[in-house]
Amino acid sequence: MEKVIVWVFALFVLLNEFLMGFNAKIGAIMYFVLMSVSLILLSRQNGLDNISQMIIVFLVVPLVRIAGLFMDISYVWKIVLGYGILLFLGVYYLREFDIDIGSVREYIWMMPLVVCAGALVGFLGNVGVGIGGDLVLIAALPLVVFSEEIFFRGVMQNLIEKSCGLVYSLIVPAVIYSALSFHLGIGLAVFFFFVSLFSGFLYLSTKNIFLSITFNFVVSAFVLIIPSLY
Repeated sequence: MEKVIVWVFALFVLLNEFLMGFNAKIGAIMYFVLMSVSLILLSRQNGLDNISQMIIVFLVVPLVRIAGLFMDISYVWKIVLGYGILLFLGVYYLREFDIDIGSVREYIWMMPLVVCAGALVGFLGNVGVGIGGDLVLIAALPLVVFSEEIFFRGVMQNLIEKSCGLVYSLIVPAVIYSALSFHLGIGLAVFFFFVSLFSGFLYLSTKNIFLSITFNFVVSAFVLIIPSLY
């Protein structure tokens, strides 16, 4: 049952994010449908078991996306508020579900290697995908990256690993993460799918979330910010 739920949700987000590129209103309606079905499933669960926890966490994705669609504010503030919500809920569910994200001291010696790996992947992504930079993200990037890793790695990956196993815990967050990048282009979405896979594997191997945060930050800086500086 758990595996069916995670795959259905991941594929729904993937399809819906693709559709939103053509019509944002249809995408918002579909996310409302997803939230309604999720709440119905929650009402039928007995207690806060693994399935209930995963459904609650999955609800965060449509909640943040719908909030972004309906907030009539500037692009920068949409980023700040949207990822602020993601960070708040990520930290909240870490505490609420008593999730152990590992030790920040373990494997800290790998930090220089992670920075170099992130720079290499980011450079290759920038050359291969061929996108422009975005100076607007400079101030917001630490918040964006920190909230993404806390939510997708700390919360989602740990919950899925507990219920569905290692393979699902790597692939499903990567699918959802890449789907949320569709608005930046299909090429970048595919690129971030593999970035998320590597970040997930890095976290799985070390249980040091700051290594995956650092990797994500360096890659994102090379792909989204540095190109705008030259």
